[in-house]
Amino acid sequence: MSNKNLNYEWSSIIVDELIANGVDFFCISPGSRSTSLVTALAYNKPAKKTLILDERSAAFHALGYAKATNKPAVLICTSGTALANYYPAIIEASHSNIPLLIISSDRPPELQDTGANQTINQSHFYSNYVRFEFSLPCPSTDISTNIIRSKIDQAVFNANYPKAGPVHINCMFRKPLIDYTEKADIDPSKKSPFISYTQPIISLDKNILLNITNKINSAKNGLLIIGELKTDSEKEVVKNLANKLGWSVVTDVLSGLSLDSNIDNRLSFSELISESNKASIFNNFSTVLYIGGKLVSTKLEQYLHYRKCETIMVSDNFSINNPNHTPSIKIESNIIEFCNNLQNNIPENKKKNSNNESLTILKDKIDNIVNSLCNEKNKISEISVAKLVSKHIKTNSGLFLGNSMPIRYMNNFGTNSNNVRNGFIPTGSNRGASGIDGIISTASGFAKGLNKKVTLVIGDLSFIHDMSSLSILENQSIELTIIAINNNGGGMFSFLPISKKNDICDKYFATPQNKSFDSIADIFGLKYYNPSTNKDFIGTYIKCQNKIGSSIIEIKTNRKNSLIEYKQIVNAINNLEL
Repeated sequence: MSNKNLNYEWSSIIVDELIANGVDFFCISPGSRSTSLVTALAYNKPAKKTLILDERSAAFHALGYAKATNKPAVLICTSGTALANYYPAIIEASHSNIPLLIISSDRPPELQDTGANQTINQSHFYSNYVRFEFSLPCPSTDISTNIIRSKIDQAVFNANYPKAGPVHINCMFRKPLIDYTEKADIDPSKKSPFISYTQPIISLDKNILLNITNKINSAKNGLLIIGELKTDSEKEVVKNLANKLGWSVVTDVLSGLSLDSNIDNRLSFSELISESNKASIFNNFSTVLYIGGKLVSTKLEQYLHYRKCETIMVSDNFSINNPNHTPSIKIESNIIEFCNNLQNNIPENKKKNSNNESLTILKDKIDNIVNSLCNEKNKISEISVAKLVSKHIKTNSGLFLGNSMPIRYMNNFGTNSNNVRNGFIPTGSNRGASGIDGIISTASGFAKGLNKKVTLVIGDLSFIHDMSSLSILENQSIELTIIAINNNGGGMFSFLPISKKNDICDKYFATPQNKSFDSIADIFGLKYYNPSTNKDFIGTYIKCQNKIGSSIIEIKTNRKNSLIEYKQIVNAINNLEL
């Protein structure tokens, strides 16, 4: 083969090997240096291709897809600042343990450090935020193509194990980038990887499992906390364990179990309780079993830390999920295997927690307080949005939550859905690094990966920050119902000490934008709604879920009123008699 088509041959091998590993979703952002990679993708029929102009949006879209599918998505970009635009999503993927595979195109070595156009140092570009990185040399007949396949196989494995996250392959290409006048002699697609890695099995020692089982069976009053879970199989087995244990249960909103009505003894409103004088109720728990990823509620984590009760923490991602340095037993195990083993060793007639009844009474009383705010005639509020979305979301759909207040409100005020009886509502958020960037694009990738309509609840600043990603929704196979809570600024700052400094809080922290979203919806061809009451919102939300396409429901609220409403609920809880 002529050297003119070596770039294309190597690029085709890269794509083939990814497909052989079951990695078939590619997000492409246009550029010249990546010509051979994009051409190889264009001619590869099994590859699923999405073209997104902005690399930042593309990276978050791929992140959302990987969240939904639990398999790596691939990013393809040109050289220079293109891969720098991936960085925020790479950090989020690293902290959230989400598999991503970045394939960047680069200039050859002779152009490095010469001032050549669009040439930067792309080696070790993502530093500690990637699990694996490798720079492929410029294609040459002197180098065996086996190195390409073996490095792709290694990259895919490291994106998934032992701790999922992003990996980076940097590809140098010399000009001419491709020659369309010559036929390239490309090997046929491989059906299996060149190097097959076996998935590691994380199992507990029998003696350790026996010790844990004895602790749990002998606990007088136990609390089961369920953090983020990533697969339906994990959710099913954890739910079964919860119901057999008979302990009080706290389900984090990212567990995917918060809207499920088939969990016994669930303690809703745990953060509200931990913030009130009723927090002493947690003193009755002698043992805490904490399964899954980190919690949205930092207050609950902090209270458990100060309680210093024994905590058994179970996860399968090798992460140190203990920011408060709580005394604990940390177990690295496959969650499904751990729960099945534990459940098999819990007696059928296990005595239920003695304080479950009093906690149920407390939960019901708090629910009555919150429900009073959700009266159909009342003006819509940030709290009632969370409550009503959780009640009326459709079963065959997904939920994605923006950071700052949307995810906190849903974690605090979300309730069992009217529609969720069997199955789960896949729930996502960018809680690894918890930035406000890329929320719309991540939610769009989440919907793409689920192949379902997704409800996105997002704040106004996050919405404006990523509004260019609304262009992704022009593809009718991706459907979002976007509930944009517009309180004209960062509502989170109303809850922080800086709010007492009125002279600087609004201008330098809350940063009001004074924007309405009707014109934005019009630019991107989206249906727009602006309900003012809870009744109007329910009807609008149900209609948007049932109609084809994406839409924006703008909820206009007042930051100060939202804080007052929240404090009123906490005060009402303090005044409850148990």
